[in-house]
Amino acid sequence: MAGKKQLLVLPDPEPDFEVRPGEGLVPTQGTQLTPDQGVVVGYLNRTLLGMDVISDKTEYTMVLIEELNTSGATHFKNIVDKNLRLVKESEGTASHPYVDEFSARMIQQAANHLFHSVELGVVAIAREIVKSPYPPMPQRHPGFFERLFGAFFGSWEWEE
Repeated sequence: MAGKKQLLVLPDPEPDFEVRPGEGLVPTQGTQLTPDQGVVVGYLNRTLLGMDVISDKTEYTMVLIEELNTSGATHFKNIVDKNLRLVKESEGTASHPYVDEFSARMIQQAANHLFHSVELGVVAIAREIVKSPYPPMPQRHPGFFERLFGAFFGSWEWEE
């Protein structure tokens, strides 16, 4: 690649480390877990499941982004073709310079609109990746007396 400027720099596809299941500090097979280890392993499993969900959402997002970009390009090509056909049909008429100018501006405007539509769609889809894969925690609603007296005595925490 001597003399050529590299346009796109991608990370190394093969990292220098390898993760092997079951080689962690917490025993996961053939050993009775202590209560503390059970909590840690449960948290680990929940985290790994969340990461898998995020990975799946990311993969699907990339498919949707590809479809949006392809669709935007297809629509743009259709707009250009129709405008150029109108320009060609107007050749030799008094309206040709106007149709030509209008079509050129409409093509630029369509490119702008389609570009921003695709961009907004991609951003809206990508926002779904960062949403938590876990369902929201149910919120406890204060009871009658807590609402009544909470204003006077501050927020009460009930023992459960």
